[in-house]
Amino acid sequence: MSEFGRLDMAVNNAGVSNETATLLESNSTKYREMVDTNILGVYYLMKYEVAQMQKQGKGAIVNLASIAGLNGIPYAGPYACERHLLSAVR
Repeated sequence: MSEFGRLDMAVNNAGVSNETATLLESNSTKYREMVDTNILGVYYLMKYEVAQMQKQGKGAIVNLASIAGLNGIPYAGPYACERHLLSAVR
């Protein structure tokens, strides 16, 4: 905002997959870190993006997830689960 004075559009595309494991072999701490980044990250980005866009009266936001949210990926069960959750939130 300090450099351009407004926020007309945002593309939220950041995410991490920090573990290659089946669901049964996965580490819950690593899963929580992934959820914190991939889901809560989008939540916080949108919270402030929407606030700014409402002040301006317009703006557009695109949230990208992953094909993993629709199709499973071998040894990426926890990641696919988290991506599906993000894909389902519209």
